[in-house]
Amino acid sequence: MAEELSNEDLWMVAENYIRSIGLARHHIDSFNEFIDKDMQKIVDEVRNIEVTAEDKIVRIELGKVTVGMPRIVEPSGAVRNIYPMEARIRNFTYAAPIYLEVKELKDGRELRQEVSIGEMPIMVNSRYCALAGLDPAVRVKLGEDPYDPGGYFIVNGSERVIVGVEDLAPNRIILEEKKIGPYSFYIARVFSTTVGYRTRVEVRLKGQNNELKVYLPGVGQEVPFIIMLKALGMASDREIAERVSPFPEVQELLAPSFDAAQNVLSKEDAIMYIGNRVAYGQSDKVRLNKTQNVLDKILLPHVGLDESSRYAKALFLCEMAERVLAMKLGWRPPDDK
Repeated sequence: MAEELSNEDLWMVAENYIRSIGLARHHIDSFNEFIDKDMQKIVDEVRNIEVTAEDKIVRIELGKVTVGMPRIVEPSGAVRNIYPMEARIRNFTYAAPIYLEVKELKDGRELRQEVSIGEMPIMVNSRYCALAGLDPAVRVKLGEDPYDPGGYFIVNGSERVIVGVEDLAPNRIILEEKKIGPYSFYIARVFSTTVGYRTRVEVRLKGQNNELKVYLPGVGQEVPFIIMLKALGMASDREIAERVSPFPEVQELLAPSFDAAQNVLSKEDAIMYIGNRVAYGQSDKVRLNKTQNVLDKILLPHVGLDESSRYAKALFLCEMAERVLAMKLGWRPPDDK
């Protein structure tokens, strides 16, 4: 049987970790990944833009995004590279230009160019820092500290660090029970997060009538659970009940939710029901477009961002509903946040 680690053993592990990895490595790795991968993902989410100018449609296609070396622009207009120490002394921001490849399609002609779209503050000792890969002796000659762990930014000459904060895990269903007066409220919540999108989606069961409803931003009122599933493509009540749970005890609790949606018989009816809540009083076309945006972009964006992902979103909502109903039956405890 393995021996338990003593406090001295644990401190030895922590000391070796700090010596080999450092306290700032997680900051640096996170910044490198953002520049290497996440920036391009953000651009790819947009990709194509259409602009109407002088009664003509100009199509712009966004391509590769890159980050240059840290630099400054002198009062004379000269542009040159900069190191962190000079940025501190001269109260500059240690930043590098962001370049974006743009392809313009106008009148059948294609114009491709790389344009500067802004400046990105550079984390000291990251892969994009001017000190990356330099030997300690070279850093000393440049006036830099060879033992500086990095992991921070320099903004107007001042060192700034991003402080980590505790947050609920993204894309994970969290169960919560609330007591309001004599009633209990059961909630399944998920912070749906993907590149460029973050929304809070909840499936709620209220104690007064035991009806399931879906809450999401951008909709003025809660949407009945069954109506939301029909808008996402689940056609029959039997299919919905079986997708939520195979257990009859859980399916029986769905009865009030089915009763609330008995007048909504088709997918089209469900979509227009939601449209009346996101764009009340507007034309059918506007209501349809806004409902499609809610279903594709606001509702569970981590599952997908187009119409082909709607059924998968319906399945995810069924999983949330099953957990809510199981919590009401006492089969599942609320999560300890």
